[in-house]
Amino acid sequence: MSLQTRAALLAVTALMAAACGSGSDDAAKPQRRTVQVDYKHDEFATSLFDYFPRRIEVRQGDTVEFKQAWAGEPHSVTMGTLVDDNIEPVLRLLTEIERTGTVPEEEPEEFGAFGEAVPYAFAEEGLAQNAAQPCYVDAEGFDGTYPGDEKTPCPNRAQPEFTGRQAVYNSGIIPYEGVQGNTFSMKVADDATPGTYTYYCNFHGPLQWGQVEVKQKGAEIPAAGEVARQARKEAERKVAPLLHNWKEALAGRPVTAGDPGQTRRVETRGKNLVGVPTEFFVDNTFIFGIVNEFVPRDLSAKVGEKVTWTFGGGHTLSFNVPEYFPVFSTAPDGTVSFNKEAEEPQGWPAPPDPPGVNGGEPPERVPAHVDAGAWDGSGFRSSGLAFDDDDTLSVTFTRAGTYPFACLIHPQMIGQLVVR
Repeated sequence: MSLQTRAALLAVTALMAAACGSGSDDAAKPQRRTVQVDYKHDEFATSLFDYFPRRIEVRQGDTVEFKQAWAGEPHSVTMGTLVDDNIEPVLRLLTEIERTGTVPEEEPEEFGAFGEAVPYAFAEEGLAQNAAQPCYVDAEGFDGTYPGDEKTPCPNRAQPEFTGRQAVYNSGIIPYEGVQGNTFSMKVADDATPGTYTYYCNFHGPLQWGQVEVKQKGAEIPAAGEVARQARKEAERKVAPLLHNWKEALAGRPVTAGDPGQTRRVETRGKNLVGVPTEFFVDNTFIFGIVNEFVPRDLSAKVGEKVTWTFGGGHTLSFNVPEYFPVFSTAPDGTVSFNKEAEEPQGWPAPPDPPGVNGGEPPERVPAHVDAGAWDGSGFRSSGLAFDDDDTLSVTFTRAGTYPFACLIHPQMIGQLVVR
């Protein structure tokens, strides 16, 4: 058994033991239940844009801890009556798609309507501060308009207990660092209104959603250990197609990729991949996630030889990377922003902008092929995030050596090139 596998097993054992230990059935005592946000697999690097388990039961006075498995992708927990009033059409649509296996060819209007009512963390430039920062607004007196704007945070950022009577209850982007790094704890008020409340991630949209059912004090709820087992069961089901694609890519076989309704077979033989293409709809189930792997992880080349990488998904190819930093940072005043070192190219050219459209249908996208020229291995170099599916980046290495590389967005995504 490898040290990595042994460490993973010990971590899982500790998690389950802690969960079972806190799973008292004493209904008179407040309980804590954990929802995993995203997921880390012990065999390969991945990000799953989901909550595990998707549905959780708690009582008045309990605490829900949303624990973020940091895989480089930021998340939020955004809920409230404004979300409940607007997300139902989206959930009905997703249920119908999974029931029939039929995916709309164009973006459904339900998603657009939801986005107009409840903003996403993305803005035209950077992040929307009223969504990326915390926001808590009572339903009483609420005029139906989400407070603030893209550049202005919500005025109410101090977290109250959850009552079920808030119009907006938004964690903002869960911080990677700090006192509560990767954790958002929500205390359910003793007088919270019983009912089922839906939350979603305002960074990845309503495809990443979950629900909490608040029950009266004294009601029966699943023990913490049972919740942990259900979370792992759901996560393993979602990760299975991604694991399959990764293994197929390692073997040089074509993998299935594409958005729902637009799947295609991608040839991987003879390619150095930056991220593995992913299919998001498998067996009538949305698999909202990505494979954060270079394939292969280890490469070799000769001095003066051109090495080419093909991109699949939102990743960077980066050399001589600085100490790890998250894709976003939070300033002392609460402002959340992208880190430009991760987002923008460093020392290498970006792919050209796609052709403009003067009316009519957009032209079919043609992959970009960028040649960064000769490089002696010195200094920080990064592709940035502008490379899209099937784009390529080529580099000619002029000096022998060992060159570790990584994705600046996904910290577990690493590889190595040996030049002789």
